[in-house]
Amino acid sequence: MTIDVEQYVNKAFPGLTLTPSLYQQWDIGIHVEFGAGFYQFKDNGGLNIARFHYVYHQALTIFNEIFSYSDEILLVTNVYQYKPAESKKKRIKVYNRYIKNKN
Repeated sequence: MTIDVEQYVNKAFPGLTLTPSLYQQWDIGIHVEFGAGFYQFKDNGGLNIARFHYVYHQALTIFNEIFSYSDEILLVTNVYQYKPAESKKKRIKVYNRYIKNKN
């Protein structure tokens, strides 16, 4: 059985426009593959918690090596929302505004 992906996407999600991620749109960036060699599930179908601990440790270590406590960090979130033309713009409230405390 073959499926025409473009036809399926147009039928399931009418009007959807796919665009490259922010990472692919910019000339600079860092890509890190976390948890290489670890699969997120065990053979019995359960979560491989060791992988998640390993990834957490990797991410935290890299973050603390790159940034110091006094660095100012700006988080940018690219959110795509399907909105009918008549709807008004609303704040997405992804983050608390003006976060001051690193913790």
